[in-house]
Amino acid sequence: MATRPATPEDEESIYNDGQGLQFKLEFILREKTDGRKNAKHKTVKKSFYVHEDSALNHMLNEAIKVLGREDSLFFCYIPRTDTYTSTTIDFSSLTYTIPKTLFKEMGLSSDKDYDIMLKEAKKKAKPEIIHISMMEAEPESGGSDKENNDESGDEEGGRGRKRKKQKTFEPSEEEVEQNELIKKINTEWKCQDRTCRRFVCFPDRVTGQHVPVTHFHSSTWAAAIQGKHINEDGTPVDIKTPPDDELFDYQEPDAADVALVRGRTAKAKANDSNITIHLTLPDATVPVPLANNPQPPPAPLQAPQPPRPRSAPQISLELFCHRYNLGQAIHAKLQAYSVTGPHTLRHLKNNHLEAANLNPAEIADVRDAQDRWVMGEGE
Repeated sequence: MATRPATPEDEESIYNDGQGLQFKLEFILREKTDGRKNAKHKTVKKSFYVHEDSALNHMLNEAIKVLGREDSLFFCYIPRTDTYTSTTIDFSSLTYTIPKTLFKEMGLSSDKDYDIMLKEAKKKAKPEIIHISMMEAEPESGGSDKENNDESGDEEGGRGRKRKKQKTFEPSEEEVEQNELIKKINTEWKCQDRTCRRFVCFPDRVTGQHVPVTHFHSSTWAAAIQGKHINEDGTPVDIKTPPDDELFDYQEPDAADVALVRGRTAKAKANDSNITIHLTLPDATVPVPLANNPQPPPAPLQAPQPPRPRSAPQISLELFCHRYNLGQAIHAKLQAYSVTGPHTLRHLKNNHLEAANLNPAEIADVRDAQDRWVMGEGE
C-alpha cells in the first residue's frame, strides 16, 4: 500500500466545500465533575476538518491542535508496531463512530482501522460526520492531587461526612481452638445408625441410649477439653470422653409430655380430615332465566281511575225544592212532569226539562241544586 502524504495541501478536497471530512472530537478527561465516586468525567468537545487523503497521524495532529494543548500533548508513531504512544493520551481508548451505519464505537488503533473508517465514510456523496472519542492517559505517578483528594473524599462519604468504619470481627485464639474442637467432636460422634433421627449422637454410659449432641452440647464439651476438666472417675475429658455432666445423660421422656404431643397430633389430624364446607345452592324448583332469552317487557302503566261519584241520599221532590230554594213554580212543573226527586233528575236531559215547560234560567237553577245535592250540601 502506497504511503499517503501527511498533509495533502496540493489537492483540494471534494467534500464540504473543499474543507475535507468533518470530525467531531470528544476528549474525556480524568478529572470528574464532582467528588463523588460514581461522578462522570469532564469532557472537551471540538470539531475539525481533515482532507480525505490524510494519514492517521495527520488526523491526530489536527485533533491535538483544536484542543489547544500542543505543549502538553505529545505523541509519536512507531512504524514497526503500527501503534501510537503518548504521555497524556490513552490511544487504546481511541474509537470512532459513523452515524447511520453499523460502525459504532469501533477501535481506531492502526492505519488499517483508519483506512476502513475512511472507506465507510466516503460511501455517500455527502459523508456523515465522523465522531472520534479518546481519553486522557493516567499520569505515571501515583495520581494527581485532585484524584488523591477524591479518594480521601470517598472515604469521608463524598460530601464531607465521615463514613463510619466497619468493624471487622476477628475471633480470638481461644475461640478458634474451640471451633476446631467442635468440628472434631461432630466428626467423631456422627451417628451411623440409620434408624436414629439425630445427626450427631453420643451413647449414654449406663443405658446405651442415643443422647443428641446439639451445639450447646458440643460447645460445653469443647470448653471442658480446653479447661482440662477431670471427671469424678479420674478420666480426663477429651474427644472420646465427654464431661460427667447431667447434660450428657440420657433422660426418659415424660409420659405426660408424650401423651400431650400425641393428643395434639391426633386432634390436628382429625381437624384436617373433618372439614365442613357450607354451600348455598339455588332452588331447583325455581327456573333460572337464561342469559340469551330476553326478559318480558314490563306491563304498561295504567292511568289512575277517577274517583267514583258520591252516592247522595234519595229525598223527595218537595224536600229537594225546599232545601235548595227552587220555589213553588219549579216544584209544580217538575211534579206535573212526574219527577219524584233529584235522583230522577240525574237521568233527565235539558231537553226533557224544556218539555216540562222550564225556561233556561229555571233549568240552570235545577242543575245547580242537583250538583249541591250530589256534593252533600244542605244535609
